[in-house]
Amino acid sequence: MLFNQLSDVDGYLNNGWNEIGGYVARADDVKGFSSYDDMIEALRLDYLDGSGARAFPDGGEGYAVIRYTSEFTEEMDIPYGEIFGGSNVDGYPCTLNGFTGSDINIIPEWKFADRLKPKEGAELIEIINGKETIVGIFDGKKFVRP
Repeated sequence: MLFNQLSDVDGYLNNGWNEIGGYVARADDVKGFSSYDDMIEALRLDYLDGSGARAFPDGGEGYAVIRYTSEFTEEMDIPYGEIFGGSNVDGYPCTLNGFTGSDINIIPEWKFADRLKPKEGAELIEIINGKETIVGIFDGKKFVRP
């Protein structure tokens, strides 16, 4: 699963965004969380973006995810830092140990080396106040409304 801000949905549906990348978590590892606050804590999405603002601020009503299956395992790495034999130097919230920095949950994470198109059938989902709504399906080229 790739987690996004609700505002990113428009980019996927209307602006041609058709790639996934960066840090990801398995859907099975976060399936017990549906509230905004629980997901922010589990994945440590309380970091500051490039402008110094929180990408996922306190009090948000929802978030978006791209749920997909992947054959790109060779394109994903466990984000180990030097102490664990890796080369990742990303700052917070990356822990450099292959897990999110959650104080409550143990959630493994991976990082894509590059940006890739998901497989056909990937789902773009809005989760608002715990309710999931599929708003896009990847048709092999772009996300389209179901």
